[in-house]
Amino acid sequence: MRMRVGTSGFGYDQWEGGFYPAGLPSDDRLAFYAERFRTVELNNTFYRMPKRDVLRRWAAAVPPGFRFAVKASRRITHEGRLEDGGGVLEILLRQLEALGEARGPILFQAPHYLRKNVDKLRAFVARLPPGTLAAFELRHRSWDDPEVHDVLATAGHSWCAAEHEPSEAEAKAKANESEARPSEPEVTESATEEPPLFRTAVTASWGYVRLHAATYDDARLLHWAEHIRDTWDEAWVFFSHEDTAPHLVQRMIAIARCLPGVELP
Repeated sequence: MRMRVGTSGFGYDQWEGGFYPAGLPSDDRLAFYAERFRTVELNNTFYRMPKRDVLRRWAAAVPPGFRFAVKASRRITHEGRLEDGGGVLEILLRQLEALGEARGPILFQAPHYLRKNVDKLRAFVARLPPGTLAAFELRHRSWDDPEVHDVLATAGHSWCAAEHEPSEAEAKAKANESEARPSEPEVTESATEEPPLFRTAVTASWGYVRLHAATYDDARLLHWAEHIRDTWDEAWVFFSHEDTAPHLVQRMIAIARCLPGVELP
């Protein structure tokens, strides 16, 4: 299987003097990054629509084979809640044409409070052009349902496996849900057992994984690498923007490279 590993974003000032050499001009960061890693998740596109000339410049700064994953605008996922009455999805798709062959998957991250609506998801998926690689991070637990998985699988889109530190709002919502449910017996794990992986639904031959927990040791990275290898034919794996993210990408690549059956472009 083929595994691409990168970070969520690349233009972080706090990486200067660590990953980026001190004094490296900000315009040279992407080229420096792309010499070492083969993919990046663009997440500033979540906050504002990307400009075509900027995307063309970024595509020209990376070597052949490098791919940009793109986090879709919050106007689609958070404000529009996957309805997108203003045609923002079509605008985004037109803008992303500027990436050319460097374009990878699009990530649609639904807000944690958005509950399952299969009809809405089915209608949204139907608007994506054939051949689009789309990953869906559907964070409310109600989405983890066979009917939802089937909608994504029918279109060849990926259920995003995301492991991250919950925000204050997410933690509060989860606590409220727990209080509303009948009490359940506590389940404990042996200290010698591997920690459980985030729920992974396989809806396509390719996977999209966001490893955004605070820390990862080599044992945890190996656990994920083996799971990814055994689950998909191709996978896109992204660590968060924390100071340790470039180091974690390097460790994951080194670990995955030693596994039989894994190809790293």
